[in-house]
Amino acid sequence: MKIALRAAIGTIIHAVIIVLAAPFPSAAGLLLTFPALNGLGFYFSSRSNVAPMTKSMLWMPAINGALCAAYVSAFVTLFHFIEPTTLAWMLITAAVAVWLVIVTRETVRNGIGTEYQFMYGLIATFVGIGAVAFFSQILSNLVPIPNTVGQADWSWQVVWQILSAGKRKIGLFVATLLAFLIAAKYLRISDNVRGILAGLPFVPFGGLLSVAGDYTIGMEDRLQIFERMLVSVWLGPAVAIWFIYGYSRFLTARAEYASRFLDVTARLLALVAAWAVCFLAILVVATALL
Repeated sequence: MKIALRAAIGTIIHAVIIVLAAPFPSAAGLLLTFPALNGLGFYFSSRSNVAPMTKSMLWMPAINGALCAAYVSAFVTLFHFIEPTTLAWMLITAAVAVWLVIVTRETVRNGIGTEYQFMYGLIATFVGIGAVAFFSQILSNLVPIPNTVGQADWSWQVVWQILSAGKRKIGLFVATLLAFLIAAKYLRISDNVRGILAGLPFVPFGGLLSVAGDYTIGMEDRLQIFERMLVSVWLGPAVAIWFIYGYSRFLTARAEYASRFLDVTARLLALVAAWAVCFLAILVVATALL
C-alpha cells in the first residue's frame, strides 16, 4: 500500500509537470532531463541515504542528456538511409545498451566526491552553454514556435487533452518510479545503485521514441522538433545537476522536526520549490533561445 501511495503521488506530480510544460514546446529539449524522478528518489529515501545517492545520481543527467543528444543527432543524420520507424527503434535499443554499459562502470557507481560536486556543476553548465552556442549557429535558420496554449485557452478539456497526449510519458514514469520504489524496498542494493536507479532514462528515451517513431507526424515536423531539441538539450543536464546538488544539500543539512507530519511537509515544500526553480530556469533558457 505504501508503494502504491507513493507511486500515486509521484504520478500526480509528473502529470502536473506535463500540463505546465505543454504551453512551452521550445523547452522540450531541456525538459528531457527534468529531475522529477531524481527529486522523488530523494524524497522517498531516508536522510542517511541521500549523500551516497547523490554521488552516483549526479552522473545521470549528464549521461542521459548526452545519449538523448546522440539519439537526436543520429536520427537527423540517418533518416535518409533507414526507414524512420525502424531507425527510431534501432537507436533506442542502442541507447539503452550504451546506458547499461556506462552505468555499470565503477567510476559511475562510485560517483562524484562531495568535494568535487560544485565544480562538476560548473563544468556541466559551461559545457552546456558552449554546446548550445555551437548548435545555435549550425541551426540558426530555425523558426521560433509560439506557445501552444494561450492564457485564455485553459480549461479542463485542454488539460485532459494534454494528459491524453502524454499518457505514454506518464506510463513510463510510473513504471520507472515503481521500479525504483520496489528495488529500494525489497532488494539489497547499495545507495550508489539507488542513485543510478533514480536516474533511469525511460521517460526521456520514451519521449524521443514517441517523436521519432510516430508515423502520424510528418517527417518534416519530426525533424523540426528534433532540431530544436538539439539546440536546447545540452543545458538540461546542468539544470538537473544543480537541482540534485542543491536539494541533497538541503536534505542533509536541515534540522529535522519532531513532528513527522511537519517534517514530511517541509521536505515536500522544499522539493516543490526546487522543482519550481528548475522549471523557471528552463523557461528562461528556452525563451532566450527563441
